[in-house]
Amino acid sequence: MSLYETAFSGVTHAASFPVKTKGGQLEVGGCLFPGNRALADGEFPVDFAFDEAGRCLYARVKFGDAVPVKWAQMAGLRRMTSRALASDAITEDWVKSDDLRIEDGSFAISEPGFGERIEQYAHEHGANDLDALLALAALGVIPLNALETTEVLQTWELDGRRSAALRAPVGEGTYGVFAGFSRDGVLTRMVVDFGR
Repeated sequence: MSLYETAFSGVTHAASFPVKTKGGQLEVGGCLFPGNRALADGEFPVDFAFDEAGRCLYARVKFGDAVPVKWAQMAGLRRMTSRALASDAITEDWVKSDDLRIEDGSFAISEPGFGERIEQYAHEHGANDLDALLALAALGVIPLNALETTEVLQTWELDGRRSAALRAPVGEGTYGVFAGFSRDGVLTRMVVDFGR
């Protein structure tokens, strides 16, 4: 059994929460994985493994029951924005990335489009942070709903899209995302390694 599977066999993990794939991908920390859109359509459980101090070590998505026997680094797509010279226009491009870059320390696994949609609402209503968005949601201005809150996890729904977010930051940095394959070559796991 691999290190990634062993980390989830103990008691230091958060309960699973289902998140849907869309277009063969998941939104992972604001990036899209995998870049080649190889995921099956469906709803899959996301869970997190922690050390004894409560620090998140791994995030995992299970696409099947078969235990992986082979692991490979997974490439994704990172959104790059730029402002045109002498213009207010902002352009966006998705570029290939071999690692997951986390710039503000927060982390979530979501249905694709969740992050962009919440950014649109924030921009439309002048909300600068999560507290401002939650205030707007409480007033019924935006359809952001808290589904479940645990000691380590907050789950959300926005316009029918779900997200599982860690409540404590993982820290800024670059992290590896790995694909686990069964003996038959089927993708059965995706793991983000925060200890790397």
